[in-house]
Amino acid sequence: MRTGSPPKTAPPSVAPSPMFFPTSASTTPMSDRIESAVASRVLPNVFLGSASDAADLDYLKTSNITHVLNVSTNIPCFHEATTAADAAAEDAAATSSATTHHSSRSTTPDSSSSSSTSSFSCGDDSWRPKYKRLAASDNLSQNLGQYFDEAFCFIDEALRQRGSVLIHCQAGISRSSTILIAFIMHRSSLSMLQAYKFVKSKRSIISPNLNFMGQLLEFEQTLQRQRKAAAAVDGILEGADAVDGGVGGSRRREEEELGEELVAFVKAAAATSSQGEREDDDEERFDSV
Repeated sequence: MRTGSPPKTAPPSVAPSPMFFPTSASTTPMSDRIESAVASRVLPNVFLGSASDAADLDYLKTSNITHVLNVSTNIPCFHEATTAADAAAEDAAATSSATTHHSSRSTTPDSSSSSSTSSFSCGDDSWRPKYKRLAASDNLSQNLGQYFDEAFCFIDEALRQRGSVLIHCQAGISRSSTILIAFIMHRSSLSMLQAYKFVKSKRSIISPNLNFMGQLLEFEQTLQRQRKAAAAVDGILEGADAVDGGVGGSRRREEEELGEELVAFVKAAAATSSQGEREDDDEERFDSV
């Protein structure tokens, strides 16, 4: 059985870095690491992987993948036809059972209804993943940001239903990692670089292309404007903090829903940011003397 869940580790460092692409300490050639990579568990119910992971039906079943987000133009939704055929067969069987049951009841009024209840059931172990395609190419002209909201809704649906989602492209390096970084930015207080480092700590081979990194930076700026506006409104509405914790309280709850490791990473990032601000203040005071 494949293992897509790496062991839990302490939150990685979130110290400021001058590089958008921190170098890896691994001495293994990147091509070998890509070839041997399996789907990575980035959040408790969110996995990042490749086309080969999406094609592995046993892996999808054992990992309870209920949603598959395919970020590509040409990679098949491998088992979509199979699961659709299974669904059609089950519907046909249910219809047939219902017709038989209705006929049986009309001729034998005293017959028990317990067997009919089980005949309508698809079984507790029924498993059928839901697929969604984001038709995006990995190049320097692709607008991936146009799909962010659509992707977020699909991922949120999987989490609300207590399922798991696999986000994949060809190799789980650029397109799919960009989508997941954007989702984490959307659902937490992490900056683009912090969210990138968090995902990188779970899947070391990620490397969004420069075009996608630019779109993530634009998305970060959009989020900052939206949050400033929401905070201003929240401050005007008296008593909002007492009722639901305001905007900050809502975001903290969203972060908690994404798992303990992300919460710890957010706290470490906040502490690092606060320390940096204090050092800047100290330097300012020293310069003014």
